[in-house]
Amino acid sequence: MENNMNSIYLDTVNLPNVTDCDILTASENFYHMDRTADFNVLIYVTDGVMYVTEEGRDYEIAAGELFFLHSGLRHFGKRETLRGTGWIYVHFYLHNAEPNGDDIILPKKMSGLSGTVHEDRLLALNRLFHSSEPLKEHRKNIMLYELFIGLCSEKLPRQEKIDRKSVV
Repeated sequence: MENNMNSIYLDTVNLPNVTDCDILTASENFYHMDRTADFNVLIYVTDGVMYVTEEGRDYEIAAGELFFLHSGLRHFGKRETLRGTGWIYVHFYLHNAEPNGDDIILPKKMSGLSGTVHEDRLLALNRLFHSSEPLKEHRKNIMLYELFIGLCSEKLPRQEKIDRKSVV
């Protein structure tokens, strides 16, 4: 049976709640912070490589790759991420406590996203997040949900073949 604690489920009723979003470039080498966050984190690397360990498992996230850190699980950097590495991050909450049959499991890591509509959607989400648009509090959550649906719709035919240890 799959470990539900390590999976992020996208349900059909509730939108994700985006609490932070930004684009960063490392001005010096660094180790990812050691924490157990109460929110989920989407990391999309635009340049370089980021190194993160979550619950004892090491991950390398290269340019064009998207990665999810699950809320409530300790993560940190064992390896140094180099100066010049660039990434977009989104902190978000999901409201589904228990998965149901209609939920979609978000893959832990996805590759080949440079120059795609998914990258464009992340950039648009970041622009909206930092804007003064009156309806941004509603639109940012819808935009993240649309991104997730788009990512999952491309991966669904292969989802059965995904190693269950590699889902968020």
